[in-house]
Amino acid sequence: MNDTNLVLQILVNNISLSDTAKERIAKEYEALAKLFDASDLDVDIKYQGSYALGTSIRPLNHDDDYDIDLVCILNNGLNNKPEEIKHSVGDVLLNSERYKDKVEENRRSWTVEYFNSHVDVLPSILDPDNNSDLLITDNKNGYNLINSSPFKFRDWFIRMSNYVPKKC
Repeated sequence: MNDTNLVLQILVNNISLSDTAKERIAKEYEALAKLFDASDLDVDIKYQGSYALGTSIRPLNHDDDYDIDLVCILNNGLNNKPEEIKHSVGDVLLNSERYKDKVEENRRSWTVEYFNSHVDVLPSILDPDNNSDLLITDNKNGYNLINSSPFKFRDWFIRMSNYVPKKC
């Protein structure tokens, strides 16, 4: 192994998620999925962001925490107002004994705080016009739905990361 490869391998080992962190993330995801499955909402929960892309890294500073992003797609929310979509997801979290004291509303998501990590749960509906994957809630200027394409981006990212130029 040459020096460059050795340095890169050491760097990757230092920033990669540990097996313990991966297990904790999986448990948090499964617990939230079970909570929503037990609710009256018809939802699909999916990873998005760096975890979905396979680019998650451990926090570089000791003051930072792991950041996991989930999309919560309301399958029957098409006729709901943006505020109703956002709050139907938040209500499930806020009415849970396990999460009610760990939840905070943010501009586009509900954040569940854990020790050394947090999960952002992004309420959304499928885009009926198919201009994007999803319409997500945003309350910067009142509650609105805005286009978002995390799954199209993920697919593009994976295609691009598989591209390896031929050597000359």
